[in-house]
Amino acid sequence: MGRSWLTKTSPLVNVSAGQSVPYTIIAKNPKSTPIVNSTVTDLMPAGFHFRAGSGSIDGKRLDPTVNGRELAWTHLSFAAGEIKTFTLVLTVGAGGGGGDFVNQAMAYNSLTHALISNVASATVRIVGDPSFDCPDLIGKVFDDAQRQRPARSRREGHCRSAPGDRPGPLGHDGRARTLSHRLPRDPER
Repeated sequence: MGRSWLTKTSPLVNVSAGQSVPYTIIAKNPKSTPIVNSTVTDLMPAGFHFRAGSGSIDGKRLDPTVNGRELAWTHLSFAAGEIKTFTLVLTVGAGGGGGDFVNQAMAYNSLTHALISNVASATVRIVGDPSFDCPDLIGKVFDDAQRQRPARSRREGHCRSAPGDRPGPLGHDGRARTLSHRLPRDPER
C-alpha cells in the first residue's frame, strides 16, 4: 500500500497557558488508486486539551475520537489524488511549563495499524504571560519596624515620596499616586 502525505501547521508560534491553538492537518493521497480503511491520528503535546466541537474534515464539523493524548478520525477513504483538510483547536493547560511543544499527525491503515504516511509536526512555544509571570513592583517598599505610616503632605490624599520613587496608579483627580507597601515586622528587631 502506498503512503499518503501529511502536513501539519499552526498559525501561532508563541502561546501562553489557557490560550486556544488552532491546528490544520492536510492529508493527500498521491497514488493513482484509492486508499481505504485509513485513520488520521493527532498526538497532542502533554498538557494540551482538545476543545470539543472544534474538529472538522473539509469544513464539515466532525470531532475526532479522544483517547488520552490521541485524537483519531477513523474509517476514512481517500480517492486517487484526493486532499482532505482536518482542523482542530487545542487549549494550552495551565500547569505546563515553558518551552517548545510538538504536536504530531500521522495516518494508519485501520485494519493492520500499519503507518501509511509520514509523521507531520507543528511546534509551538509556551511563553510566560507578562501580566502574571513578570509583575513589576511600582512604588517604594520599606520596613516600617516602628509601625509608623508614611507622613502625609499638606495636600490631602498625597504621600510624600523620596527621590527615585515611581508613581502609582492615577487617583480620582487624575494625579499620580506614590505607592508604598509595608513589609512584615522583623522579629529580631
